[in-house]
Amino acid sequence: MRNDSFIFKGHEWDSAAGKATFFYEFLHNNESFAFTETLTFPQFPKSEAIPQELLKHILDDLLLILGISYYKLYCPRQLVLKTISLNKEKADFWTTIYTKGLGEIFYRNISHLQHLSSTHTRQKRKRVSF
Repeated sequence: MRNDSFIFKGHEWDSAAGKATFFYEFLHNNESFAFTETLTFPQFPKSEAIPQELLKHILDDLLLILGISYYKLYCPRQLVLKTISLNKEKADFWTTIYTKGLGEIFYRNISHLQHLSSTHTRQKRKRVSF
């Protein structure tokens, strides 16, 4: 049994450069894959003028939304948040984004397996799970 997971490792903010860096990791088939994404805001106002708690929430949300690009490589069932703590409202919101927001990805990439499963079920009278 595979123990696949997608890990949101965290983010860094460089206020002088107006640059945010986001870190992710995939554990897939006992291998680790690291991903880094960097956004540069050339006209970003001085971040010292932004309350630090607000800046952290913005970067946390960016970490989660940008992570979709990497998550959909394997769509593992386990998501790990290393540096973010979500309340119930935010957890529900992000669960909806990752499950319903990626519905087309699941439909286009997994529907053929469901079709094979239902065909196999009719022919063999045995349910097959993928």
